[in-house]
Amino acid sequence: MSETDRIKRLKSECLKLFQFRSDHNRYKKEADKITKRVVNLRLNHMIDPTHLKFSLLIRIGNKLSSLNREQFDKLIEDFFQVKKTDYYFQISELEKFPDNYQLGHGVLLTFDSLPQPVKAFAEKLSEGKIINVEPERERMLEEIFKKIIVPSDPRVGYWLKISTHAISGIIRSHNASEFAEESLDILRIATPTSRVHLPQYAIGMNRGENKAFPKATGSFSRLPYAPRKDKLIARLNDVCVNPSSDLEERIKDALHFIRIGDNFSPDHQRLFYYVAAIEHLIISGITELTHKFRERGAILLADKENRRLDRSDRLKELYEARSKIAHGEKSEYDFFLTFDARYYARDCILKILYLIDTCGLKRVSPKDRKKKTGNTLEEYLDNIIYSG
Repeated sequence: MSETDRIKRLKSECLKLFQFRSDHNRYKKEADKITKRVVNLRLNHMIDPTHLKFSLLIRIGNKLSSLNREQFDKLIEDFFQVKKTDYYFQISELEKFPDNYQLGHGVLLTFDSLPQPVKAFAEKLSEGKIINVEPERERMLEEIFKKIIVPSDPRVGYWLKISTHAISGIIRSHNASEFAEESLDILRIATPTSRVHLPQYAIGMNRGENKAFPKATGSFSRLPYAPRKDKLIARLNDVCVNPSSDLEERIKDALHFIRIGDNFSPDHQRLFYYVAAIEHLIISGITELTHKFRERGAILLADKENRRLDRSDRLKELYEARSKIAHGEKSEYDFFLTFDARYYARDCILKILYLIDTCGLKRVSPKDRKKKTGNTLEEYLDNIIYSG
């Protein structure tokens, strides 16, 4: 089935939701099912599942009872429009390149070759001003861009133009950053003594529109202080600054794996690093890895037998997906599987920290397997396995 046909199928399923207009609970249940179909239909490179869910449950769902058939269909049709967006990244380190120079997924442009709306936006942005946006968004964006380094001269260096298309804007934006990094990788190899960096922002413009808008390429979410987390942060401080055992060293390593997955990995490989974090925490040795990974992970992550069986099955999926990535097989980004991998990695860290503090665990397995020490994760889990 072609991508166009898969989009049509998902859209037709969304259109059928109108029949549940008067039954909100049924509408929500069916909308949740459709959201999961994004991955099953291999459309997560075009549609962000959370974007679809928000549109169905909030944007459309909140006014569902007041919509007629025609209005409902129009909202669904509008959602499924594939849009094309050009993004422009200022690469300040570059000099003396030919204008319109092909680089990876895009081209390098001088400032004078940029579309007029992008030039005007860049000039104002270099002065710390945001233009052409609604007043409420203007204030928010100005706060965000106070935290971003923007060159004072938009004519410095070159502008890397990257074109992307997708249904969800967040995917177009994300893909633009991925394509830009891949394009800069070419220069990093061609001239290894130089360093080029993707800026923390880009300027976008949708095809067919004459209006530029800003895009932050990093994560600038606010993280307010929460006193309830003081104890956990203090404990992790100890692990990061002065790990006192093999298990604490492994927790520190697992944090590194998660950081790589979060910040430096393309989406389709993030799962590898999250699973590597789990594996590093619970496995010592190279025999029967899949079995031990499933068994130990399931016991750590769940207390009840039925939930352990579910976790075991999911962990098997995770390990198989991880192995495909590790062995060079073609892999596609699975949003839900990747989400679970990161969630399980974090959960393992918290559970092992608890066991270190309450049960005195220090290692994954004994140095000498013939001797029982009583302070290893392997012995702790074996006691649960064989006592039940």
